[in-house]
Amino acid sequence: MNSIRMMNTGSQKNAPGGVEMVEKYDHKQIIGQEYERGMLTYGGAVDFQGRIVYAVSEEEHNLLMKRIKNP
Repeated sequence: MNSIRMMNTGSQKNAPGGVEMVEKYDHKQIIGQEYERGMLTYGGAVDFQGRIVYAVSEEEHNLLMKRIKNP
């Protein structure tokens, strides 16, 4: 399975052979891709083999943060 590389926003350096941490990504498109660098931008999960199994979208993240700040 090929890894994907997303645009670099300066928050992380290039991750050879994997996904970079960025501000925006299509969370549905990165499922199953390799990821080796820290946390996903908006949250998610990586399996024991380093593949993304769940990624939170920017919209989901913003809704959650809004609910937390204004219960």
